[in-house]
Amino acid sequence: MSKKILILCPFFENHVGYQEVQFADALASMGHTVKVLTSDRSNLDLTKRYEDYSGKYEVKRIKKSLRIKNTFYPKEDLTGFFLNFSPQIVFSLLPGSGLPFFLLKYVNQNSKVISVFSDTTIDNRVANAKGTKGNKTIFNLLKKKWYKDVFKKSDLIMANTNETADILKSISLPDVAAKLRVYGLGFDSSKYFFSQQLRDEFRKKLGLSEKQKLLATVSRIYKGKPFEFWVEQVKNFLSKNKNFIYLLAGFDDTSYSKETEANLKKLNLPNLILHRFVSPEEANLIFNAADYSLWFAPSISIQQSMASGCFPIIPFDSTLDHLLENKVTGFYYNTFDDLKNILHTLDSHSYNREAAAGINSKYSYQNILSKVIEEVS
Repeated sequence: MSKKILILCPFFENHVGYQEVQFADALASMGHTVKVLTSDRSNLDLTKRYEDYSGKYEVKRIKKSLRIKNTFYPKEDLTGFFLNFSPQIVFSLLPGSGLPFFLLKYVNQNSKVISVFSDTTIDNRVANAKGTKGNKTIFNLLKKKWYKDVFKKSDLIMANTNETADILKSISLPDVAAKLRVYGLGFDSSKYFFSQQLRDEFRKKLGLSEKQKLLATVSRIYKGKPFEFWVEQVKNFLSKNKNFIYLLAGFDDTSYSKETEANLKKLNLPNLILHRFVSPEEANLIFNAADYSLWFAPSISIQQSMASGCFPIIPFDSTLDHLLENKVTGFYYNTFDDLKNILHTLDSHSYNREAAAGINSKYSYQNILSKVIEEVS
């Protein structure tokens, strides 16, 4: 049955396709009436602003707000918006960002509230990422109280990782565990899926033969992600194994991205492809064409690659330990030496692409959100 659903989130950048965008796209594809209430700001660029997004759902952007780092206080009266829409279900994504937390006061008591917490609520998982200094102090002094208020108002709490669930339990009210579910990050199955046709077409476009194997990473190239150091870990493997191609996508017009691209070109690796930042549709082409996706830190793109049945190679991390059946749907590694050992086994490794995609369908947001909505309805 179709529901009126409101998504509260600090950012909504459709071209990037983070969790909030995939929630909106997936819920709309399921036939629900969806509205998004968010800021007009960018996540990484503090000066960039966004206008309303025209699509299958309405995005209302709050123009007047106070921003301190990535925490927002809305300075508009939104009573009329909530009265006019009167949502049956409210998804509050990343309440620690302030904006979703402060907006909960407008929510009708008859609405069901589902709060969503990520793995970066206290500690950023990528060391020294820009703008994260002081996060833990701010959390302990202020946001811990916000979280407890959110717990009280929530009918269900979604934690993206087991680590997140442990953090929430450690600061929560005694009964919060009954509301807590770990579904994990996912993918929009209307945009990310297995297709032999797409695989064949894009591999042909890349000029790959059947014997060549493609490794792929799709990410935003931004300060705080040490891509030069990460590529250094696979440089020797690439130089000695010309039948493996590594495609790194995510370069854009920022000075950091341009500098990183220039430095990686100096490695003079003919089997290293540096690709621009891509849309979800283009990312799906890359993941279908790839034989393995390669990751050095937690990323929603890991699940997106898994939608195509692609075998991910990821660090064994407390934010990722729920994700794979090791050696069945992907590979975990503990150190870079482990990673290098895995890379040398790939020539003799094979797997059933379509079967892996079927196993990974549990991470489809269409599946995850259907279960969540059914539980609170």
